[in-house]
Amino acid sequence: MNPGKLNKRLNFQLKDVDAKGPDGEPIDSFKDGFTVWGSFSFLKGREYFQAASINSEIQGKTEIRYRDGVTADMKIKYKNVLYDIVSVLPTERHTLLIMWKRGGMNG
Repeated sequence: MNPGKLNKRLNFQLKDVDAKGPDGEPIDSFKDGFTVWGSFSFLKGREYFQAASINSEIQGKTEIRYRDGVTADMKIKYKNVLYDIVSVLPTERHTLLIMWKRGGMNG
């Protein structure tokens, strides 16, 4: 792993299980969980067309240092845009490779 590539500040958001609407009913909401340094890139060229050929919804990937508790139920916030995590894959380099798509606007 090249630490110089982990140069983007990423905020991971967790599902807020205590969030309630005006009438007291539970709502789908997310809250800030933790912030880490990582890489952030959209798929380009061959990677993009390979993902599109299998009808994948993956639009990009992020790599962060290994950390417990990162799941596909979270969102990544980068430059005030939310991205839904599609998959989280541990690598041999003690990092996590996170595949994502541009996500929902609630949160």
